[in-house]
Amino acid sequence: MPPLSCFAAIAGLILATQLAVGQQATPAAAKEDLGLEAQLRGIALTHHGKVTLFARNLKTGQTAALLPDELVKTASVIKLGVLLDAAEQVRAGKASLD
Repeated sequence: MPPLSCFAAIAGLILATQLAVGQQATPAAAKEDLGLEAQLRGIALTHHGKVTLFARNLKTGQTAALLPDELVKTASVIKLGVLLDAAEQVRAGKASLD
């Protein structure tokens, strides 16, 4: 998968997960990772569309966001949850790609 497609997939999954569990996109005690946000912004600028995301490192509490409160349609990214579950089942030996 090309890097931009991978980025879009990850960004969509993060957004879909946040929407699915009803969490706020910007927690009050979040520590922004400005370096990561700058990198993500650079990648997003090469995309011919709108990129929104919110990510939180669960170990450090650091966050990165691009337009985190912007509403987007999930028609395409909703499939990512299914893909993630399928990959987890393959990893756990419960399913095979063959």
